Amino acid sequence: LGKAVDASRECIVINDEERFGEIVNLTKDGITATGKTIEFVNKGEAGKGVLGQAQDPNCKDEGGVVAKPSKFDELDGEGIAVAGEMVYVASSHSCTGGGKYKPSSFLLVRFKANSPTSFRGAATPVIERSWRLADVLLGSNVKEAYGKPKGAGTNIEGIAIINDRLYAGLRTPTGSGHAFIVSAPVENLFAAGTDRLKPGVVESFTVDLGANTGIRDLAVLNNNRLLILAGPAVEQADVEYKLWLLEEPADGAEKKLLATVTTSTTG
Repeated sequence: LGKAVDASRECIVINDEERFGEIVNLTKDGITATGKTIEFVNKGEAGKGVLGQAQDPNCKDEGGVVAKPSKFDELDGEGIAVAGEMVYVASSHSCTGGGKYKPSSFLLVRFKANSPTSFRGAATPVIERSWRLADVLLGSNVKEAYGKPKGAGTNIEGIAIINDRLYAGLRTPTGSGHAFIVSAPVENLFAAGTDRLKPGVVESFTVDLGANTGIRDLAVLNNNRLLILAGPAVEQADVEYKLWLLEEPADGAEKKLLATVTTSTTG
């Protein structure tokens, strides 16, 4: 949270191997951990109270056997977005490398920050969780990839909120030189009850980023522009990480290459 001109700011970071996010302090000297965490899932839980309905991707192991759902484990958090005082965290929505189905890796989570500039406070935030980002994938132009093996199946790595609409950028699948972005209104994703998302609210479009290139992160800039970090869809050594500016979240929108990242720590 904060603006680019801030000398320091408070941020929340996620690790795809954990069940929580951690609050850190970001300054010109780097990142300092605070030790304060926000729990999103509990190990071994069954997912009580999650909005919508789980959409079993029928993940298959190396022998082609459909995996049974396991209990909750890590969130496999990949994308974070902040809109007002609300913080959103998205799981990868991907089968594991070994073809397992971990339901807790198919969640969209949100909570209210203590203020627009701080996650701290005595009160523990109320965590809302939804299955409906899977509905977005199944109602979009990547629906055939849902549940396919890691590297070919759906894999979300960045989210952004624009005008109360959530946009999710996919690392995989990729098309012929293009990556995919899917979206739906936040109010539908977090509507009360267990109803599935209505297909009519889902939108999807492509962005030409180059061969074997997926979206590794998204961020919102002023005037509803999208900053896209693009990189290898799998582990292609010849695909560079690049920063693109998309003038609007729409098919065929004007885009501009801002920089080529020569080194990267993206996992």
